[in-house]
Amino acid sequence: MKGFGKLIKPREMLIKALCKEKFGDRNWSAIEMLEVMAENNLQRYTPMGRDKTEKQLQDAMTVAYNKLNHK
Repeated sequence: MKGFGKLIKPREMLIKALCKEKFGDRNWSAIEMLEVMAENNLQRYTPMGRDKTEKQLQDAMTVAYNKLNHK
């Protein structure tokens, strides 16, 4: 988890907020959470299996956060 220390908790909170918006206030399955992560490009790894850079993850979080607040 090198380089992602300060992004772990905000990313987790953002994923939970997106799940709550999409699926409502209930317990979400892992598949549903992965679906939200894939839709918003919030995975930690690239399709090639490498860690994303901190900048890539920050940019994806910014886009997802703006999408969350504009609905």
